[in-house]
Amino acid sequence: MKLMISAILILISCFTHAIDFNYHSDNTQFYLLIKQIESQKTLPRLDTAKGKAILSKFTDPKLIGNFSNDKLDEQLQITNYINYIVEMYLIFSPNKLNQLTSQDLTNNLKKFQAEIILLSNFNIKYFAAISQQVNQFYKELPEVEKGGVIKYSTKMMQVEMLKYYYGGFKWMELLDCLTEQSKLNIITTLEQSAENYANVITEQQKLQIIEKAETLITQQPAFEAQLSHIIEVMKKSKCEELCKIANKKIKQPEKIEENN
Repeated sequence: MKLMISAILILISCFTHAIDFNYHSDNTQFYLLIKQIESQKTLPRLDTAKGKAILSKFTDPKLIGNFSNDKLDEQLQITNYINYIVEMYLIFSPNKLNQLTSQDLTNNLKKFQAEIILLSNFNIKYFAAISQQVNQFYKELPEVEKGGVIKYSTKMMQVEMLKYYYGGFKWMELLDCLTEQSKLNIITTLEQSAENYANVITEQQKLQIIEKAETLITQQPAFEAQLSHIIEVMKKSKCEELCKIANKKIKQPEKIEENN
């Protein structure tokens, strides 16, 4: 049985993966929880015991760090489940027939910000942690296996990482939306995760984050310290294996000249 998840978030796009249906896996448990949520007309809220219990399963600290090369595909999939839940909050509408507008997304972000920030912050931390495992996995691959599909998947991971920063910064820019505490929570998480992200994204992507952070400082001076630290980390970070793979050019086969 295959499960396809594609998020249409304003900040995050998800990879699409197929997983084997294993009743003992975290993925299966998340899948069943999502089906449970989808069957209801309301979304889990942190101010209810039931909602808090459901969301705690998606943000269990035990999920971070217990990584294995044999299960990397499955463990990376967890980020997609969380992205999908965030999407459900952002596009929530009591009337399914209504066409959502950008203002609807903003209103939902404001209404469900406690739940969205909780899930998004956990996902940022989770992706920051697992990226180091993926980086080491790729580092140990034979050189001949680091092109083609591997290079493409590496670039996709880096695009996702960039979107976490773009999305977080975008949310902070919205007027009369997030509370100051919500802004502080998300920018602190991005700051704490900056080193892990910076080590594996490309130099061009670091420059893009720096540019966005510098602009946000002028708009949100209260968070200058966190944004300045993100900028500093992006400037000083080294290019690790994932970064190196993305920067490499795939050698084209030499043309064989025909003898006339």
